[in-house]
Amino acid sequence: AKIHDTPLERDRFISEVENSACAAPEEGRCFEAGHPDHDCCAMVGQGHCEEGFAYIEGEVCYKNGARRTCCMAPRKAAEDQCAYPEEQKCKENGHPDNDCCALPGHGSCEDGYTFSKGKVCFKAFGAVTTCCKKGADLTAPGPPPEDTCAEGGANCQHSQCCKDAGSQCYRKNLNYAGCLAVCPAGWNCEALGPRTPDDSTEGGSWPGENCGWTKRCNMEGMTCFKKDDYFATCKANCSKGEHDSFDKEAWDCERLGAFEATTALASAPAGERTAGLSLFCVLVVSTANTATTHEDILLNYQRTHGLGIFACEASAVHWAPKAPRGSWQSVANVGIFVDIWNKIRDTGDYKHHDWVVKADPDTVWFPDRLKRHLSAMRVPAKSSVYLQNCDFKFKFQGSFEVVSSKALEKYLDAQALCVKYIGTSGGEDAFFKTCMTALGIDHMKDVSLLNDKYTWESDYDMNDVSFCGDSWKAAFHPLKTPELWQACKQAADTAVPEEGLKRLRK
Repeated sequence: AKIHDTPLERDRFISEVENSACAAPEEGRCFEAGHPDHDCCAMVGQGHCEEGFAYIEGEVCYKNGARRTCCMAPRKAAEDQCAYPEEQKCKENGHPDNDCCALPGHGSCEDGYTFSKGKVCFKAFGAVTTCCKKGADLTAPGPPPEDTCAEGGANCQHSQCCKDAGSQCYRKNLNYAGCLAVCPAGWNCEALGPRTPDDSTEGGSWPGENCGWTKRCNMEGMTCFKKDDYFATCKANCSKGEHDSFDKEAWDCERLGAFEATTALASAPAGERTAGLSLFCVLVVSTANTATTHEDILLNYQRTHGLGIFACEASAVHWAPKAPRGSWQSVANVGIFVDIWNKIRDTGDYKHHDWVVKADPDTVWFPDRLKRHLSAMRVPAKSSVYLQNCDFKFKFQGSFEVVSSKALEKYLDAQALCVKYIGTSGGEDAFFKTCMTALGIDHMKDVSLLNDKYTWESDYDMNDVSFCGDSWKAAFHPLKTPELWQACKQAADTAVPEEGLKRLRK
């Protein structure tokens, strides 16, 4: 059989058969499963070469558009060499490599030489070699251009990179490597090149995504279950042998991982830097009947007297429509706050400060007290962290939310993902906290930060302000009229300092 050794001969041959049913039948050259394949149309990854022949990716098979698995005797190479030896051109680990067979990532260039992609090394699994050539540009090779990386079921053994986020190029055999999250049983499983980063979260997976690599679920109550060697995802439960409605493949249901709650961030040790104390503060006011609503009146009272958010280094007021009632008669205001956070992201003003505080209009709070709490907590500098402010339910009461600017930036980058997977039917505080937890944002706990009657187990009088008589707590809720707001502030201002100090010692 004729072997087209040179590119010129090969190109001429391709032109001759361009419109044929399948390009370039060459008896004796191509093999499928170890036997001669007369039409040379074995799909890449579906065939392998007989002993004495080396793999080479063939021309395009015009019948189905796929590249062929072809085999060729390495006629230009001696027994211990690779094809096209170029003496003194290629270096492996800094030494002359006469057969030019260093694989990418396994060779390095001597001083005075720069990297150059070499020819196909027929002996070394058909891989492209790492070569060195003399030149002034000594820059190390960068990652391959994105358009050269493999995707789907394409062979990645030459490019050694994958387009799909979280994928790794794994070798199956001498002829084929594929891009997968995990390497299937029965493959060679040599990892070729780096894994493609997936920066959407801190290493976790959302429902429907492949969690075979991360082995961690972003959402509480979810477990990463294996379906087969190629796919696993996060689900609430799984029964071995079950089928999807769109797929006949049965689920294996091996448990690979689950949701992992973040642990509380430790305080910075003595002598190490702590987070700054500059506050960017946000107030959201309902526009429903603004002429008479208590929120509008409370806003004007605080603005006039320089209280609440108006005592922060910077502040912003946002108006919102009346929120509908969700399940359990809770306020379904997630969508409203998603829009507001998007506006805050667009201005970017919060990035000039260390902390972001969202307070309700009927929350009486003191920025100077919050700063004392933050100082006492010794929050590590540049932390992405939110503060758990109570022991009620999910430990993050929406009347007084405190997050670091770094945490808010991370949240805003992924807010759309949280909307997609968590939904918008509930309250904004539960959504905010669930999303931050899913994103791996750290937390610190300070239940002495807020006293909110809505978290009490006992009955309460909405007009009673005696609970404000505490010199240490930074916030009190709810106080729904200017008179109650002022009375609560006065009770807090006149509280005996020693009482606050006792609480701090506890």
